[in-house]
Amino acid sequence: MIESLKFGKLTIDGKVYENDVAIFPSGEIKPWWRKEGSRCTMDDLEEVLKSGAKRIIIGNGLYRMMGIVPTVRAAIESKGLKLDIYQSEQAVTEFNKSQKDGNVALCLHIRE
Repeated sequence: MIESLKFGKLTIDGKVYENDVAIFPSGEIKPWWRKEGSRCTMDDLEEVLKSGAKRIIIGNGLYRMMGIVPTVRAAIESKGLKLDIYQSEQAVTEFNKSQKDGNVALCLHIRE
């Protein structure tokens, strides 16, 4: 469960993270790095796509500063997966609500 999000600081189950993270359906949390910094491409989602997630939630920053390459949505949906992109605080809320459904992954941008 994600407990809080502030600029540059994310708390999950009592542990504080200060960098962008990906949370996998298994509950595993890993740093999430993008090759183009403030742009998300399919290459940046490769590991998440292999995780078995049926739904991917992307938090594009507290101020929506991270761009998503336009072809990402079509490529993910062509694999039969659902993609939702939210401002990062909204992404956290949606992820927390959706965890009980299973097979949800979150990629969260917390620094601008």
